[in-house]
Amino acid sequence: MNMKRTITLALIMLGLNNYALASLVLKSDRWDNYSETKKKLFEKRKLVNNKPFGIRTSVFSGSGKEWDETEVTSGGFFLNFGLYFPNSNYFSVQPDSLPAPGNFAMGGAFDFGNYFRIAKMQYGRFSFGLRATWLSISGTGKKSGDDIYLAYQFSALRVGPQFCAAINENMGIDAFYDIGYNYSLVYGDIYSKAKTVTSVGWLRTYAGLTQEIGAAFHFKVFSAGLSYRFGKLKNVSSTFDSVDKPTTDIKSSTNNLRLTLGLRF
Repeated sequence: MNMKRTITLALIMLGLNNYALASLVLKSDRWDNYSETKKKLFEKRKLVNNKPFGIRTSVFSGSGKEWDETEVTSGGFFLNFGLYFPNSNYFSVQPDSLPAPGNFAMGGAFDFGNYFRIAKMQYGRFSFGLRATWLSISGTGKKSGDDIYLAYQFSALRVGPQFCAAINENMGIDAFYDIGYNYSLVYGDIYSKAKTVTSVGWLRTYAGLTQEIGAAFHFKVFSAGLSYRFGKLKNVSSTFDSVDKPTTDIKSSTNNLRLTLGLRF
């Protein structure tokens, strides 16, 4: 009888021991899985949270993505409207014996084009590509007494590199440089003191390459930019009082500062 009890007790103890050991192994496996999951989550959050300028966005934000900010640094179409401010030498070279217009007033500008992303870095946080402005138009004028001066610029294609950096999932910064062919018209309606006519008109056209460097901040589809366009254009034709005149080799400055508001798609 004692032998049976001893054997029974031994079997019970052995079973409890095996159960305890199995539970310990199971808990260990669960802890390892939990630790591994926590480690991956921590690394994922760390990857997303290390954003420039100390701005942090949780991995559980509304985008449901990791750090591939495709909407912020990807290519697309842009459309800009703005103001430009000519410098003091803006088309200051005028026909002989005619008064110079002096400083032109603030003018309006419009351009549209595309950004083509070539490469992305750090999961799309940064990108590099080609900026192509298909059309850029600007115009300004000035009135001095009875004299009227107008200046218009047209640029059909401007190309150059662009660098984009995402601040977070909605905001980013672009920096660019471009160069393009520029065609300009400068018109003057000069009041004549002679009694036979009331005014004398002249028209000069200029052509050549101009360069532009700038940057823009964008929030979702909206953008605000600052740029400086510079270069000197050669006089290619000249008309004075409806009579063609010989051109000159003197080049005129087109330098101007630009402020823009636009859309990115």
